[in-house]
Amino acid sequence: MTQLNKQEDFIGLTKRKLGHVETVMAMSQKFADGTTQGALVITVRGKVTYGALIDAANMVFRKYTLLRCMIELHLDDLYFVEHNDFNRIIVNYKQVISFEDWENTEGEYLHDTIDQARSLWQLSLLDNDDEHKIVLVLHHAIVDADAAKEIVKDLLSFIDDIMCGTDVACEPLGMPPAVDDFLSPYFGAAAEGTVKCNPIPYHVHSSMESRRTRFQHDKLCISDYSILENKCKKDHISIDSAFSSALYLAAVSSGLAHPPVSFRTAVSLREYASTKRPFMNELGCYIAVADTTLDVQNQDFLLTANEYYKKLLTNTISHCVKKKNISTVDVYNNVESMKVGGNFSGFAITNTGEMNPSEEFECFSVEDVYNITNRVGGNHAFVLQVSTFKGEPRFIFSYVDPLLQKSKFDQLCKHFKRHLASYYEDFL
Repeated sequence: MTQLNKQEDFIGLTKRKLGHVETVMAMSQKFADGTTQGALVITVRGKVTYGALIDAANMVFRKYTLLRCMIELHLDDLYFVEHNDFNRIIVNYKQVISFEDWENTEGEYLHDTIDQARSLWQLSLLDNDDEHKIVLVLHHAIVDADAAKEIVKDLLSFIDDIMCGTDVACEPLGMPPAVDDFLSPYFGAAAEGTVKCNPIPYHVHSSMESRRTRFQHDKLCISDYSILENKCKKDHISIDSAFSSALYLAAVSSGLAHPPVSFRTAVSLREYASTKRPFMNELGCYIAVADTTLDVQNQDFLLTANEYYKKLLTNTISHCVKKKNISTVDVYNNVESMKVGGNFSGFAITNTGEMNPSEEFECFSVEDVYNITNRVGGNHAFVLQVSTFKGEPRFIFSYVDPLLQKSKFDQLCKHFKRHLASYYEDFL
């Protein structure tokens, strides 16, 4: 275990051992230059000061125990350790002339990897007169989309109260248990462990240090989304299944993948696990990434959507909601094997739902919120992330450059929109 940088002495107060998925996230973060490290970019218009942001950040730091933690290795296991030092949290500030060249600025503030031995989150405020972008970056071992929404809601509420001179108070939340505590014992192999998928080769090999996550942004207008929802209701499929069907068909029709392929979906505890107490308003990662093998030979949208949902449900119940043994050595070996490999381990989709904070604020208005996975699969994957702001779906296609060429990814995006439109447009 010397390669894991074993540490015998804790710096702070040990809170608990990491669960299985938390361990995978932490090991990928350390040894693969980042895992699915999440970032939220919140655009607000009105009055926001750097001082108010720092004070509000300190409030969420005091509220959530996990935001006061780092990750340390002790013997052969990883632990959350509370450092309780707000000065460890990086809070950047920069004045910008405009946000027209946002892509370059976005890269500057999103590509830094969180140092999990120091803290598990960081903030930036980009200021342009009365328009501001707040960039919140979070380690995926402590949040999924639902947890991130809670932090955003609290952070904005605290900023608004501080700007208005209102007394700010909050009820501290203790350390949430690992999701493993709510799962059943695991026996046997994965539900689809015997299915051999076709590899999706890298177009260009590169060192870990030179890989960067790139983004393609697109959206669906509210009227088209309404038609899509009605079409899905008529056909008795979910919106998630529709998006997944379009992505699978696009990967195949663009020539990027050849069936059977590995299709991955983040599985949330809030959807599938039976809990003894509510998990909302607490932080925590999701259960697992379900590896669903799809092999639909024809280009039938509805057939693909139904096949995806059936296999995802079966795999989730049979495999993902089961407790697994945790071995940092095994996780380390898996990460290292990915680093020397030449293929994508499949592709993924996640729908984080509505990202618009419901509260109204006195000092500013929320103009936009989008969240991205800015360290995709340890920089070994490509993913479609869907979120909704004020009823408008946004598609963020994330891929690792230069493993996948931009021209090929452009084709994937165009095919996705084409397959999705061909499904709902005949419902007009």
